[in-house]
Parts: sequence; C-alpha cells; structure tokens
Amino acid sequence: MAFRGYREGEKDKLRPNIPAIREVSGRDVFQVGYVLPTKVCILAPGFNGTGHHHKIGNRFTISVNYGVTVPVHTDLWLVGDWWICAKDWWPRVDVGYHGRRIFVHGLAERCEVWDEKHDLTFKLVKRDEITQGFHIEHPQKFRPDETSVGIAIDFACRFGARDINLIGVDMVGEMYWDSKVSMCTQCDRTDGVWPFRDLLMDVIQYYQSEGVKIRSYSPTALDVKTG
Repeated sequence: MAFRGYREGEKDKLRPNIPAIREVSGRDVFQVGYVLPTKVCILAPGFNGTGHHHKIGNRFTISVNYGVTVPVHTDLWLVGDWWICAKDWWPRVDVGYHGRRIFVHGLAERCEVWDEKHDLTFKLVKRDEITQGFHIEHPQKFRPDETSVGIAIDFACRFGARDINLIGVDMVGEMYWDSKVSMCTQCDRTDGVWPFRDLLMDVIQYYQSEGVKIRSYSPTALDVKTG
C-alpha cells in the first residue's frame, strides 16, 4: 500500500533508498496453475507474535513483508507493497532470502535477487477502478486497499486455502517481533488500533462468509478467534 500510513515527511526520506528498476519477465501467479494447501499460516512481523511462532507447526507458511525475518520455516514470501524496498532492512533481507517469492510486479523489478524460473508476480487493480466494499474486483488482480495481510488472505483463498491461521497480525502498536520499531506508523487512533484494521476485517469477513476458517494464533485487534 504505497505510502498509506507513513508519518508526515517519511516518504520523502525513503525516496533516495529506492533501488533502480531492472528488467524481469515477472511470470504472473495467475498464469501458472499455482495451487496452495487447504491449511496455511500467514506470518506477519507484529510484536504480539513473539512467543507464539512455535504454533505454526508444519503448516504451509506465507510470510508477509518483514515477517520473513522471523526464524521459522517460510514456504513463500509475499509482498504487495513495492515501496518496501526503500526500508532500511530491505537490502539485507532481499539478498538473504532464497525461497520462493511472490511479489507485486513493481517490487520484483527492484530486487537484487530474483529467480525467473521459481519466483512469481501479481498485479494490483488501479486505485481509481476500486469500488466500495471488499469483493474480488478483478479475477486476476488484487486490490491495493486490502492491506498487506489482506492481500495474503485474498491470495491464499483464491489459490485453495480454506483454513487460515494468522500470527503476528497485531493491528496495534509500532513494534516488530524483534523489538525493532517500524518506520511506518498506523497508530493515529486514540485506542492505538490501526485504522486499516477495518479494511482487513472486510477481507476476513468476505472469506468467512464463503466458508473459510480464519483465526489468529497470537493476540490481535482483529475480531477473530484467537489462541
């Protein structure tokens, strides 16, 4: 989600860090017959996930954004925000991760490491084409207003998941699992809950109405079962 939630002036500080674009073929995930297991875990980097990561067990794990740095097995790294490549941790994690990546195309073009045979891309619907209320806007694209975890849930459900456990999806606070403070703050509500929480709940409730089980392993501001 480009720039939404950043502190005033923070995006201008990030601009010099954006890597140059390099040409990649960017095979689209919707074009390759990709299929996920029915049971998956979506791992985000929130601090509340600390002490709960062992609950992932042997579930197929989709790590979102900085969640890929959690020291557990990751089956794929999914990122829907190309601006993430401007963050200070990006260069280290980009070259250090060697598993499958499924990135928004604009990010794939800025990776130092990209495996044309293994890694996949996806596209987002243009913001001016979005209609109100979450639904599948385009059969082969995701919405940019879903939130990063929302895109991961949407992705998982479209490719076969029917039972999703979340971890580290705090929707409150500014701290990562490793106690680092995120440059991006969402906490402008008096209760500290991220305003994007409601957008994510729209995604969750849509798929729950379709029969998908979604719960959280770790404490969260989302209105889902936890434990």
